[in-house]
Amino acid sequence: MTVDYNKDGTQFATAGNDGIVRIYDEKMLKVARTLNTELEGGGSGAPGHSNRVFCVKYDPEDTNLLCSGGWDNNIMVWDIRQPNPIISIYGPYICGESIDLHDGYLLTGSHRNKK
Repeated sequence: MTVDYNKDGTQFATAGNDGIVRIYDEKMLKVARTLNTELEGGGSGAPGHSNRVFCVKYDPEDTNLLCSGGWDNNIMVWDIRQPNPIISIYGPYICGESIDLHDGYLLTGSHRNKK
């Protein structure tokens, strides 16, 4: 499981084996929002991750933006006020805490077996 807090500490995001990104209210310690419904909705829900998520990262400049990535070769950029990702970037195979956001730039690691 991966966890990241927003910059003011009022929310945190988690994700893991089920591919679902959950936003929690820190004060209540309850799920405030679920961002990935594809697995929950039997394939007919909102687009999202289709495999394990290894990293979630809040944008330090905008507490409404969150990135997630994992084994499905997709980085999802979420506006947590909306149910669907606002951007999906295909390519990086995320296997650990390897997403960072700084000054409007997104940096990721990516695992490859060869080369």
